[in-house]
Amino acid sequence: MPAIAYRGQLNLCHCFKTLKKAAFRNEETTARERCLPGAPSTFEAEQAKGADVFIHEVMVTPEEFAEKNYVPVEHARLIMNEHTMPDEPGAVFSIAKPRLGVGMHFSVGDSLIDPLFERWRTTYDGPLLLIQDLTTINVTPEQIVIRQTKADLLAWPPPPEGKDEKSEIVGPSKAQRPEWLTATRLVLEP
Repeated sequence: MPAIAYRGQLNLCHCFKTLKKAAFRNEETTARERCLPGAPSTFEAEQAKGADVFIHEVMVTPEEFAEKNYVPVEHARLIMNEHTMPDEPGAVFSIAKPRLGVGMHFSVGDSLIDPLFERWRTTYDGPLLLIQDLTTINVTPEQIVIRQTKADLLAWPPPPEGKDEKSEIVGPSKAQRPEWLTATRLVLEP
């Protein structure tokens, strides 16, 4: 997940639609290996200075990941080396000083939330939010309003605007099924 910072008025929802967006994105952050290019850095913090909303990946610790996923801690460390540990976004937020620091891509669970915020608070004392799917953030110069989007998760998409005519049929797909998969195809009797 990228780190994203926004300046100006925006409506930020599940699909990150914005009216104005600062030109700042960071590659997937890497926490444990300081030599890897995606590790939290002063560069990303400097680029995000003055942002209204700074969204950064945050993950559980390797020990928490191992416990919740029933894997050895050594395996969890290999996986979590590619992610940002709970205290690290706070350190970046403390340099950038956004109006709202936001963590995303976190494995939500009742036993994990309080420890996450406790670790965040060791490196950052500004406003914080942990988002999940369909969190909406409305930003104006006066305030930031956060809410969960109420949506019918089973709804079909609306028809495209200005498309009254029928779609043109261009023929069957040219995609090829691999032989090994074709050999295992289930044939159902009508």
